[in-house]
Amino acid sequence: LFRFEPSRPAPEVQTRAWLTVSTLPWAWVYVDGQKLPRHTPVVGAVVKPGRHVLELKAGDGRSETMEVNLRPGQRLTVSHAFR
Repeated sequence: LFRFEPSRPAPEVQTRAWLTVSTLPWAWVYVDGQKLPRHTPVVGAVVKPGRHVLELKAGDGRSETMEVNLRPGQRLTVSHAFR
């Protein structure tokens, strides 16, 4: 006897990652020099996996720059309090 099983779809390859950013006070968020469309809190911004430069610019002129490295499918949360 032969049993035929339905073919299974190939596992989905994640080609994106998600970034959530919160700051105190609020700040504009730049990813690789590109300003996101809204200030913090930013929830679930879709970005490509890999290394990115994240810059946070508060309304009073303070800023913070950091590098993040996102894996495919990763959901990263960044929290920052300006001092």
